[in-house]
Amino acid sequence: MRRALLAIAILLSAGAPGARAQGDSTTPGWSPYLVVRAMPTRPEGMTSSVSSERRLSKDDSSELTVWSTRGLCGLGVGNPEAFPQNGPASNIWRMTSEYLGQQGGRYQVKVTSGFTRLGGKDTSSQVSTMTTQTFSLQEGDTAVLDTLSAPLDSNCDVHTIIFEARLVLRPADRSLERARYSADLWLVHTEPNGQERRQHLVLSADGVHEIPFAFGRLAFPIPQVDPRQTSMEAVIRLSGTMRLRPRPDGQVDVDLSTNSFLFNLERAETPRPDFPLATVRKTVTLKEEETTAIEFPAKGIANLALFDGRPQSASSGGGGGGTGVRVGPGGATATDANWVIEARNNRINLNLAPFFKDHRTQLLVTLKRLR
Repeated sequence: MRRALLAIAILLSAGAPGARAQGDSTTPGWSPYLVVRAMPTRPEGMTSSVSSERRLSKDDSSELTVWSTRGLCGLGVGNPEAFPQNGPASNIWRMTSEYLGQQGGRYQVKVTSGFTRLGGKDTSSQVSTMTTQTFSLQEGDTAVLDTLSAPLDSNCDVHTIIFEARLVLRPADRSLERARYSADLWLVHTEPNGQERRQHLVLSADGVHEIPFAFGRLAFPIPQVDPRQTSMEAVIRLSGTMRLRPRPDGQVDVDLSTNSFLFNLERAETPRPDFPLATVRKTVTLKEEETTAIEFPAKGIANLALFDGRPQSASSGGGGGGTGVRVGPGGATATDANWVIEARNNRINLNLAPFFKDHRTQLLVTLKRLR
């Protein structure tokens, strides 16, 4: 029997463990809950789990006990002695959670968890079996707390149990969940000469579901700085999801998750497929039937291989390390931080911020209440 701890770095709080968040504001009418699940996995995949849900309250802590039988097929929440028909609990996992507050749409929760019994042996005297972690979670974020593994036996085909915590927001009034809206979305890209490109979407949204959206690809030619360079384009792909949380005062908090590769570099003849990528999330508060503009600045460096990984002959220049040419905003050779495009180490690099300088990319959102 072994225990494995999985680190979810993106969720770990940047502050010192136990440090309290400043402020505790949240969406009016909505409260944070921590849903803890123990999920057994079988060869055919994940199966039904046991769970417990606790409302997070400032200066309040909660406790949870999850137990399993020797083969991991018997699984329950609460006092294992209350279920004698399952036999003695072979493994006991305990967790305490403390809500530290909320700031900027992230909820700080300190979790101490570990096994006080493993394989039928008491481990409560071993301090190392308990681990304390502080998580900074947005609505919908999940953190893996522990895993428990055991050999398969003839009576049970469960090999692993995963313990996870998920942060969800629930309304005090169910009418806030049932409210439905028409979401009018415009992607507006303005070029330095004032020319606009516009795309339009209309979505139906409520307070329960994440609604996906995707605008069409916008492409911009880039200068050629290497003879091996195929037709490459700077592109904008705005896609993601939106989740509404209506407030009692008539305003709506919108969780907006957008593709982190909103600005990128692609080959014109073989654009990358439209698949889910890492997202960037922000929360904005909107008034019904008022249009709000959300800005998306370009940043970072995008790159592509010069010859797409195919072997090149000596005459084609494919065996070298690139020309090392850097071009500035005006097309002249550049060596400072204002370079726009370069060929180096068999790759084309595009500096997105100066390339899209004086461009403007906005998402215009208008919500209209339907019911």
